Amino acid sequence: MIWRILSTIRNRSIKKNLLNVAAVQKSLLTKIFRRLEGCRIANDYALDRSVSIDEFRQFFPVTDYHFYKPYIEKILNGEQSVLFSGRPVCIAQTGGSTSDPKQFPLGKHLIRSYRQFNLDMAFCYMQDSGNYNILSDRLFLVVASPNSTLSDQAIPVGRATGVMAQIAPAILKRRYVPKMSVILNQEIGKKIAETIDQALLNKDHVRMAAGLTPYLMATFNNLIIRTQQEGHDIQAINQIFPNMKVAFHGGTTFNLYSETMSRLTGGTIDHRNVYSAAEGPIAFQYTGSSPGLVPALDAVLFEFLPVMSLDHTDHETLLLDEIECNIPYYILITTQGGLLRYRIGDQVEFVSKNPPLMRVLGRIEDQIDLSGEKMCVGEASDALSKTARFLGLIITDFIICPALSGLEEGNVRHEWIIESNAVPNDLTAFGSVLEENLFKHNNRYQQLRNQEFALSTPEFRFVSNGTFQCYMEQEMIYGQQKLFHMHNDRVCAERLIQYDKH
Repeated sequence: MIWRILSTIRNRSIKKNLLNVAAVQKSLLTKIFRRLEGCRIANDYALDRSVSIDEFRQFFPVTDYHFYKPYIEKILNGEQSVLFSGRPVCIAQTGGSTSDPKQFPLGKHLIRSYRQFNLDMAFCYMQDSGNYNILSDRLFLVVASPNSTLSDQAIPVGRATGVMAQIAPAILKRRYVPKMSVILNQEIGKKIAETIDQALLNKDHVRMAAGLTPYLMATFNNLIIRTQQEGHDIQAINQIFPNMKVAFHGGTTFNLYSETMSRLTGGTIDHRNVYSAAEGPIAFQYTGSSPGLVPALDAVLFEFLPVMSLDHTDHETLLLDEIECNIPYYILITTQGGLLRYRIGDQVEFVSKNPPLMRVLGRIEDQIDLSGEKMCVGEASDALSKTARFLGLIITDFIICPALSGLEEGNVRHEWIIESNAVPNDLTAFGSVLEENLFKHNNRYQQLRNQEFALSTPEFRFVSNGTFQCYMEQEMIYGQQKLFHMHNDRVCAERLIQYDKH
């Protein structure tokens, strides 16, 4: 009963916020500046509660991680009240998928934002589904192992997903499957095996799951294989976890994985997309039928820079109440962790304006550009998922890289490396359907393809089942690092192909 009451109250508040976007965001910025008073960054830039959103956008620069490195160094050296009041609760590290790991000190107010964000996801699901008991039993959690190291100030430091699990309230940690001791394990093979053991021991008590999408699916697949090896006729996760109601997952554009997730879960377990990062909580899927993600309005101040305006002046950003649908934007966030006008490195677009609902197009770095096509992962993923549905395929994963063939003659072409439940009989026909869908998303690609000398016909390579899973388990930070799908070289492609059993 208590969960029904709490979820009802919070849902009313979220709906009210969505009707008053500008006012909620204005109030949030005032609160952020009030909490920054006396901090080094506020003193450096004369920030106080009297500064308006428009003034803030005019004089404070758009920032990136390099802007904060001197401030973060001061925090690591023991200085307090630098980016937020007091000392950090923990220091979250990114997975380092494109460069060296980044470190983000997290203060108490930002931690509270994350926790409220997670509760909001659960509350909205409860109201939408009528399943009010998902918090009453076990949570199946697939996250990275924290580093288990401490700074000189005895502050926990570790990979973002793992360290956030580590500092969770004790009442929540007692409900983890696997136990925290397994999550802390640095040996990937042993960790995966123990995770599966504990999952099977608690199979009747697990009501929800959470993790980065590819790793959660990989773990589900390992669970199915394990039960099959033990002689059970198991085809989906709902046969293993009869009481699981929902899986919360994120870290990637989800449209491509939707069919695979439905197949793995058996079609009876809901799956909800989440958009969160070490830098701050951002958005989550509001209802099962929602076409996009609802922004965390009372946790993060949002700004958006049209992709075509990257070289323009900083003040040309748009606020949430100024955006338009179906236009790609770079997203900027201002958080209660001291990140101000921070360009997080993602592209998004809005599928609804009132209320604002966004979808993630992918990382800025996750694109391929061999001849000026500038194809992002969202475009490729949409085209591939539409092609798969048309041809009756289920795609596990993919990457795109330069093809080897024709390079000596100066012929530039993409190679798609795809894992699927089946290999199309006619790859030429498959390619024609795929490109037809891709032309709808990227007219630059269409123009270049019409100039045969600029971008030649793509090649397609289908790899054996389990290739991507082996690659992630052996080459990446399991549970933390995101898989990049677009590459302007063949380094990752060649490493992936090593795990192809064909």
